[in-house]
Amino acid sequence: MMKDIHLRTAVIKNLTAIYRNDPPTLIVEEMSVREGRSRTDVAVVNGALDGFELKSDRDRLDRLARQSEIYGAVFDRMTLVVGPRHERQAARMIPDWWGLERTEPLAGGGVLSKPRSHIHRRLAEVSDLAGDRLRHRADWRCEPRN
Repeated sequence: MMKDIHLRTAVIKNLTAIYRNDPPTLIVEEMSVREGRSRTDVAVVNGALDGFELKSDRDRLDRLARQSEIYGAVFDRMTLVVGPRHERQAARMIPDWWGLERTEPLAGGGVLSKPRSHIHRRLAEVSDLAGDRLRHRADWRCEPRN
């Protein structure tokens, strides 16, 4: 059964390889958004803001609709990375502007991920000021407000 750590490791490894020659790129795990109302599993800050939400075979999808709404107000692109168990149901739940990637377990507990090339290409740049602020931000995680 696919576990979160397998998905997370594969996604970060793929993103690190894709952006290794692009020094302004920042890969952030567990990034709080909307004043702590939600937290995306992985984010890429590089002129645009790309989020990656991970749903392992052990996860439930009941929060996905709310997460989709929150992420839509923050991210330029989102990709849902799922294990085989959730692929069909998740495809019906996410908005059209999200990407969906299914991962497969490999021998030895690893994960094979086939990311869509357009998801991982650099997206349209935002203003230099916004990009600089995002790259230099130190307080990515905040506590939710009551």
